[in-house]
Amino acid sequence: MDSLDYSTEALSAKSLFYNKSFIVYVEGKEDRHFWKYLFELAETNVKIEDVGGLKEIEKYIKKIVEEEADFIVACDSDHSDFYQTKIIHPKVINTYGYSIENSLYNPLEIQKVIQKLSKTDVDVMTIINDWMKDFSKKIEELLVYDIANARFDKGIGVLPSNCTQFLNSKQSYSLSLQKVKEHIEKIKDNFTEEEINDVKILIDKTPKNLWFHLRGHFLTIGVTNLIKSLVKDLDGSSPTFTSDVLYAFTIDCREDWKEKIDIMTVVETIKKNCA
Repeated sequence: MDSLDYSTEALSAKSLFYNKSFIVYVEGKEDRHFWKYLFELAETNVKIEDVGGLKEIEKYIKKIVEEEADFIVACDSDHSDFYQTKIIHPKVINTYGYSIENSLYNPLEIQKVIQKLSKTDVDVMTIINDWMKDFSKKIEELLVYDIANARFDKGIGVLPSNCTQFLNSKQSYSLSLQKVKEHIEKIKDNFTEEEINDVKILIDKTPKNLWFHLRGHFLTIGVTNLIKSLVKDLDGSSPTFTSDVLYAFTIDCREDWKEKIDIMTVVETIKKNCA
């Protein structure tokens, strides 16, 4: 991890030391492989380094914007599509969705995990796609509040770090609409009708699937429970399957990447800005 005790000039010059075109700084260790693969797809000569957290990566972005630093930051978009002021700079590369997880949890990748664990080649794409649509639809109203929370800097705890409290049970992969509505009742007085309507209009205008606007970590338990359930249905087994295993199975997003709008969009951005 780099320290910002280094001057902007020193940080910018590190690429020469490594004989690379650029140093790419990412938020954390879990992001390094994802961005490594995308920059490889873009055929760029870069070195990826993590800086140890969101607050640190924000310092690097500030150096790019204010001091014209000659390095690249690759980071999660979060809800920046809906920010009233969004940083747009050719050397700041964002994920297509909220975070890397929104891209890792692709139907094709989920099916491959299920087939490997169940030792079958059964096509479960319809089940996966239907689940993703149902999950997104049931959480949509709460997503509106989550985006409004970010857009208007409310500082309210809208969504927890995972979706467990909204599932029908701890082992379920289906959301309880009733639990979602009960949570909305607890937080809605922190927002005005105008703020909520403002976000609804923005969501209606976005070309991105709702799945890409959900918090990535929030999705993880739902995805792991879906995989466990389908593997049990297909093979009768109950594999030990953690979020770390899910990450390991899905982090390499290069297969069929031109069929994935999220990956293709980011790769094209990298080619345009970092060639």
